[in-house]
Amino acid sequence: MHDLKKFGKKLFTVSVVAMTMVWSVGLSALVPAGVAAATCPELEAGDLFKVKGNSAVYLIDADMNRRYFPNSEVYNTWYKDFSGVVTIDPTCTDAYPSAGGVNYRPGSRLVKTAVSPSVFAVGANNMKQKLASEEVAKALYGANWAKLVRDLPDVFDANYKVGAVLDTAKLHDGMLVKKEGETAVYSVSGGKLLKVDGELSSQVKGDVRTVSAAVFGTATADAATVTPAKLVENPAQVGTSGTTPTTPTTPTTPATGALKVTLASDSPVSTYALANAARVPFAKVVFKNTGTEKVTIDSFKVVRGGAPAVNADFSTVNVVDASGNLLNDAGKSLNSDNLATFTEDIVLNGGEEKVYTLVGDMAAAAAMTTGNVPTLGVHSLETTATVEGTLPLFGHSVTTNDNVTLGTVTLAEGSTVGTVTKQIGSNDVNLANLKISVATEDFQVQRVVMYNGGTVSDTDIENYELKYNNNVVAKGTMKGKYLTFDLAACTTDCKIEKGNDKTFAVFADISGGSGRDIQLYVQKQVHVLAKDLKNNQYVTPTNNFASASPDVNVSQGKINITKTDDVKSGDVPDNATNVALASFNFKVQGEPIDVRTLVFKITPSGSTQPAHLDSLVIYNKDGKALIGGGDGVGASAATAGYATSTDSFTLQPGDNILTVKAKITSDPAANDTIQIGIDMNSVNFDARGVNSGETITLGTYATPNNSVVSGNTMTVREGALRVTTMPTPSARSVAAGTNGVELAHVLLDAGGSSEDLKVTQFKVKDTTGATAKTIDIQSIRLYVDKDGDSYNSAGTEEALTETVSGSDSTANNDETFTFNLSGADQFVIKAGKKLVVKVKAEIAGGATAGSHTFATNVANDISAVGVTTGSTVSETIETGASGQALTIGAAGGTVEVSLDPSNPSAKLFAAGTTGVKLGTFKFLSTTTENVEIDKILLTQRVTATASSSYKDYDLLYLVDESGKTVGSVVPTSTTPLIDLDSKAFVVDISDTNGALLHLMANLSSIGPSNNVTVGGHNLGFNIANLGHVTGLGAQSGTGSTEYLSSSSAPNGNTHYMYQGVPTIKKLALSSNVLNNGSVDLYKFEVTANTSDISLMKFTFDIATSSFVAGSGNGIGNVQLVDVTENPEVILNSSAVRPGENGTVSILIDTNGDSVVDVNNNITHVAGTGGLEERTVSRVLPRVFVLRGIATGTQSGASVSTRMAGDAATLNAVATLMTSAATVEADTLNDDFIWSDMHNGAHASTTADWTNGYLVNGLNSTSSTAEVLSK
Repeated sequence: MHDLKKFGKKLFTVSVVAMTMVWSVGLSALVPAGVAAATCPELEAGDLFKVKGNSAVYLIDADMNRRYFPNSEVYNTWYKDFSGVVTIDPTCTDAYPSAGGVNYRPGSRLVKTAVSPSVFAVGANNMKQKLASEEVAKALYGANWAKLVRDLPDVFDANYKVGAVLDTAKLHDGMLVKKEGETAVYSVSGGKLLKVDGELSSQVKGDVRTVSAAVFGTATADAATVTPAKLVENPAQVGTSGTTPTTPTTPTTPATGALKVTLASDSPVSTYALANAARVPFAKVVFKNTGTEKVTIDSFKVVRGGAPAVNADFSTVNVVDASGNLLNDAGKSLNSDNLATFTEDIVLNGGEEKVYTLVGDMAAAAAMTTGNVPTLGVHSLETTATVEGTLPLFGHSVTTNDNVTLGTVTLAEGSTVGTVTKQIGSNDVNLANLKISVATEDFQVQRVVMYNGGTVSDTDIENYELKYNNNVVAKGTMKGKYLTFDLAACTTDCKIEKGNDKTFAVFADISGGSGRDIQLYVQKQVHVLAKDLKNNQYVTPTNNFASASPDVNVSQGKINITKTDDVKSGDVPDNATNVALASFNFKVQGEPIDVRTLVFKITPSGSTQPAHLDSLVIYNKDGKALIGGGDGVGASAATAGYATSTDSFTLQPGDNILTVKAKITSDPAANDTIQIGIDMNSVNFDARGVNSGETITLGTYATPNNSVVSGNTMTVREGALRVTTMPTPSARSVAAGTNGVELAHVLLDAGGSSEDLKVTQFKVKDTTGATAKTIDIQSIRLYVDKDGDSYNSAGTEEALTETVSGSDSTANNDETFTFNLSGADQFVIKAGKKLVVKVKAEIAGGATAGSHTFATNVANDISAVGVTTGSTVSETIETGASGQALTIGAAGGTVEVSLDPSNPSAKLFAAGTTGVKLGTFKFLSTTTENVEIDKILLTQRVTATASSSYKDYDLLYLVDESGKTVGSVVPTSTTPLIDLDSKAFVVDISDTNGALLHLMANLSSIGPSNNVTVGGHNLGFNIANLGHVTGLGAQSGTGSTEYLSSSSAPNGNTHYMYQGVPTIKKLALSSNVLNNGSVDLYKFEVTANTSDISLMKFTFDIATSSFVAGSGNGIGNVQLVDVTENPEVILNSSAVRPGENGTVSILIDTNGDSVVDVNNNITHVAGTGGLEERTVSRVLPRVFVLRGIATGTQSGASVSTRMAGDAATLNAVATLMTSAATVEADTLNDDFIWSDMHNGAHASTTADWTNGYLVNGLNSTSSTAEVLSK
């Protein structure tokens, strides 16, 4: 097929040439046939050619397309010379369509564009990958990586695809590498290392990168090899050529997302664009990722619209992000289609939005046309996401005006910094000075961006500040060699009046970068943002500070040595190796430092000599030895000596915590001391900067100078151990058959030991009471925190494997139990730490009652040796510590049952309510073991079928204090039994407060088709006698003993259930001012819960004070008004006056059937119409106001009104409900009359009425008072 295609192209070429001749000279000119077209050579994939009269070289790719080499440097990364290039006639080129350009060979160069500081590595398959930092670039391409960077024009940059960012030093495909110290060369392909088999050609040999072992290890070695010819076989990097065969893969659909494009609400409104103005805002656009996946806008086009409008009105167009950064420093020109394309990626994470402003840099006055009204908008986007929004999306039009002359701004270097050298650690160093001059108009400087042409990294310099007249006007941030100062908050200091100038100085602190420099200047004129204040337009400055002049060099690194407390003053053993004696912080700044000579000063006391210390070695924080070790020199006791190391070691910048360890011979005596120091003088200390190669001189770069940095003093001691039987666990009783019982806690204290201690034997004694037998104590084990410290919250308690048991069956005989520890059972107590050994056992099921006291309090009960020295430790025993008695009692335990003080008070409940709390009972375990409550039998408090029934409950259940349900029952009698879930409720013997169970209920609904048909039922249960609670010993499983509290018997309160219940809520009056005339005395709301209710009677207590004396003065003409709807309804047609006791009782009477009795109460007239009622719907509360006429008020007068309730249920009524007339006849408890309306034929005569006892919002006598005063 390849040959056919090539043949077809040849035919096409001949045909085109022939037709061209016809067009040129006419058909007759082709006769005679002897006149021939130009001869075109047969080219194949991989051939090189150039066109006659043109120097450009082209490559034929696998698809028979031509690809150009942008320049000779790109060509020379693939070919060593031009010997393979053929020349063809121009008429032959049409046979090979253009397909773009050839890129640098992978791994040969680094590339960037002129408009962006980002540097990319050239990878395989025409892919470029961004280098995230200078450190990554250096690790992959060496210290001189910057010399490999080439600027790409945009037209050539388009030939590359963008791959993943190289944010760590990881080998990328296409590189040629060798490991540091080795000669073998490898090609990186597919993340694997393929060894190059053969000698590399000259154009490739120079591109092999030597990398560290760590970087080399980021790719996997492969057994396959690759030939040198394969590396340059396919410059087009398309088709099937490559270093390794390509395995076909299933095509995948590009990742998509959701992108919404809108105009911002604060997009600029119509304004003017003046000639030469910069950054004129036309539209503010919001890009929002409305999905969860990351979205990338690969490019987008800005379009110019409006009419009249022309492209000549613009110098360039640009895009500004929310931080004020230009998307493209150079800006873009509009093409003939009025479009400008921005190829910079915009990346939005899921849910993220970014705002960009489309701006124009306007043309000079000569090119601009006044009165045009151009617009700018987003024309189209290149993205894999689904785009929501209408494109093109334009902002408002802007009117051009070339009649106004803007002021000018000029940038220049201020006072010259020159070339200077500064030390690491120098603060407030002047790095550069920027002079800004303005003419014609006043200007406000809003932003300054400076470029670092030097070699320091972003982190070498800190705390950048921009100052004017020594005032800090902004803090700066260095990122990617650009230093940015945002001057938005700067006012007067950043304003420059016309005809004047101001110099802004850049200062910073030097924290690193030895051997590097910083050169700050304004790389591009757009990097300084200044606004003409009169015309409110930005102006592009004239930049005379576009190259490096100030050059601040960073001197060699610094080192400061101080003592640390990582090795604290303490005890050390003699005759031990690798003993930590001192610790120091070697703090390095600026660059890595090689320490070449280090001298330790040894200061002993007592009989110890410097020579008693051997192999002094310094270790880093990871435990790695940095030097080979030096022996102490000095044979005089208590006289200073030295140990010298000339082994070189390298310290990185930052804190380096180093520890000095040594071997201590057996010569030092107990209580002798040893102190190690670092001798800092010019003879004993020598160091060099790794980057700078300079000597780190004492005093200037190494501190302290000519003194000794001494570590903490260490004291020679032998191992020491103190043994104490602790007072825990406390004295207690346990049941026979209980497992996991703690017998004793023994404290092993190595606080005075110089080394870790290993315990090899442990003894504990059981001292028995008169009736106790040691044979009842079985399977005794030790439990230890094996990390050697019981108080560091780090270890885990472990059981040792060895167990022992009591063997004496004679009462009152003591027994000592010995644990001979071996293997993993031997445990360590860390030096200076404490370890608690817990002794646990099982109590035999038939154990005899009696007391046992366990203790370790006899000399030599504990055997231990030093871990380092192996010496036997003499322990100190606290003989007076004897532990606490453990009493074995009857199995099963005892539990007391009582009514808890938090038991709920009597209450009204609406039928159908769930989660009702009927009672709270307390359980207290009082003797030998925890008690598991198994069953509870409840007895209903009121069993009269007329007023209560087990059918009142859909469900009864018990809930513990955490809210967990532990048992439930659907009652079928008035004595329901709740069988608790296994282990659900265990009463802990250590809980002296007792454990609570709440008896909860879901109440049945009331209605003709329900189990309960009438309201007015009693609720509540008791635990009637001790046999109604069943428990088990939680440890032994034996039945427990239960008893009921005599002081607080577990009798729950009696509650009451109705079909619906009212709630009274007092409401605020509109005014509490008392004046003569009509006044509102009391306002309240009645709500029906669950079901409708009806109201009939209300009672109020009214008390007056300080009214004018005289008959008729006070409160009269009292009426109750329903104000729920408009118009209001007066509920008592006969107004009343408070009686002698201030009471007003009101029966609802809107038709005149009631009269006012001698006590000024409204009563019903027998034989007239029926008693009236007011229904309150469960969906609509009703609001009532008690209103009266005030007369004789004066200053200081007041009236207090309360709403009355009832103190008890109805007298002489077998059930809780009766007819309304019967309730009213109960003169003691008839202050409030209401009905739950459960009777289907409800009327005032039906037995579904009751009084105000326990109504929510009414206490037993009256509610909260409402007071009016004058």
